[in-house]
Amino acid sequence: MEMLECLGLAVIFLVGNLAAGSALILGLRALTGQFISIYWLNDISLLVLSVIQAIAFHCWRRYAK
Repeated sequence: MEMLECLGLAVIFLVGNLAAGSALILGLRALTGQFISIYWLNDISLLVLSVIQAIAFHCWRRYAK
């Protein structure tokens, strides 16, 4: 059951990281006027970061009880 919780958290963090990255890239486009590709977000490191965030959050929440 905990594995499914971690998987769900990883998906939530992935969506959040994608949204934050998209907002950052679009903001930089608007501020600088230069084209910055949104494909920078299409990287495996974003998925790895989301999994690490999910594991850290899950452990913090579990041991805080």
